[in-house]
Amino acid sequence: WTGNSNNVWSNVGNWSCGVIPTATSDVLIPTGTPSIGNTPVAVVRNLEIQGAATLDISNTGTLQVYGNWTNGGTFSPNTGTVEFLGTSAQSITNAGTENFYNLTVNKASGTLTVNANTNIQAANSGTLSVLSGTLDVAAGKKVTFKSSAPIGQVDQTARLGRVGGAIT
Repeated sequence: WTGNSNNVWSNVGNWSCGVIPTATSDVLIPTGTPSIGNTPVAVVRNLEIQGAATLDISNTGTLQVYGNWTNGGTFSPNTGTVEFLGTSAQSITNAGTENFYNLTVNKASGTLTVNANTNIQAANSGTLSVLSGTLDVAAGKKVTFKSSAPIGQVDQTARLGRVGGAIT
């Protein structure tokens, strides 16, 4: 990521290789604020957000990750979705807490290991879904469902969606 043109993920002028990332692309975001949302689905293999960078999923955008997620910067999920796919072992790593709005595990095989405290947040209704594969929460780490919904507004709270795989 260079962000030479603007902050739009799907603009080839923002990528040093001149190509929008695919499921085989390792993406490094050293600075800037790329925004996913103008693209229906953005795709990466490994993603690293460095300290001076912010990744923003605007609107209801989706980022599909086929490798590892490493965040040393800032991730702004807004109302977007991060979906982990593939067959290899994958991990979510952040020295602090990682916040997602919608987090989906949809792996043909293999395990997604959470190496960071992870929040599924909802101003309205964020969801953790384990459709297939395994979500493994590392020892000493936790997944928290957070909500700012008023009492009685259960349709506006964070929730666990369909589990077709396993959570360990």
